[in-house]
Amino acid sequence: MTAHGSVWIGLLRPSPVELPQLPPLQAVQAPSPILIPPFRPGSGAPTPPGPPAAHDLDALIRAAFAPSDADAAWCIVRHEDPALDPQAHNPGYPLPDGSRSEDSWGYWQINLLAHTRVTIEQATDPEWSTRYAAALRYNRGNWRDWLNSARACGLEQ
Repeated sequence: MTAHGSVWIGLLRPSPVELPQLPPLQAVQAPSPILIPPFRPGSGAPTPPGPPAAHDLDALIRAAFAPSDADAAWCIVRHEDPALDPQAHNPGYPLPDGSRSEDSWGYWQINLLAHTRVTIEQATDPEWSTRYAAALRYNRGNWRDWLNSARACGLEQ
């Protein structure tokens, strides 16, 4: 193992990351609804055809993110996983050395090559991954973990 600053970097894949104990999810009063193409569940509009999981994801986003960030979070998800498939997988493309460019999973397309302590089960669990996405957003103070989607959504880096 080698030390980098005060962080130890190991050669073996560490055990799954444990998030700090968070308070239970609670509904947050949403601001006036703004539709995000093609539709943001919970807006009061008639329920569109599509995956029922979107309605659950809306509640998770509104519980995990500040009201001022909920629309931005929805924009990120719609760019990362347009089908709203919690099992979505992007294996990336092969690199010359035989490795892959990424191994991203779930609504938030969490790249397991970059987030080595996150498991596929965690990345594809809607509640866990949404809380993890919010923790990344607030701990880093930006949306850089979803750089291309953030740019497409017009979010500051």
